Amino acid sequence: MEIGFIDKIDNENAYIRVMTSAACKTCSSKGVCLAQDKPLTIKIPNDQNFQKGQKVEFEIIPQKRLLAGFMIFILPLIFMIAFFLLGINLLGSEGFGILFGLGGFLVSLGFLKILNKKVASSTSFLPKNIRIIK
Repeated sequence: MEIGFIDKIDNENAYIRVMTSAACKTCSSKGVCLAQDKPLTIKIPNDQNFQKGQKVEFEIIPQKRLLAGFMIFILPLIFMIAFFLLGINLLGSEGFGILFGLGGFLVSLGFLKILNKKVASSTSFLPKNIRIIK
């Protein structure tokens, strides 16, 4: 379970500010994590009439964390390798394979940007079991 504070409220949404935990300090991936020592803000529907400053506890489903990690770290690698092999097979040169591989990486970044917009509008990656802590 994660703990955060309701930082902001707008018409239909509440924003949870999540501070990095002690586990973040010892995490082996902290060098590539975008949050690092900065608080992370998560937008959620304000269906429980949250108030600014409330302390909340919530859960992020482990399968969604794994899927997000796969999309961010593994998918670009798969694109690079596939485009590298495509470049070698089409043009018969490692140099072109490398250029195609870099192009594949850029394509994967564009794909992730589009996917991010789609995921941001869905509820599948939102925190679950949100409850107010007194």
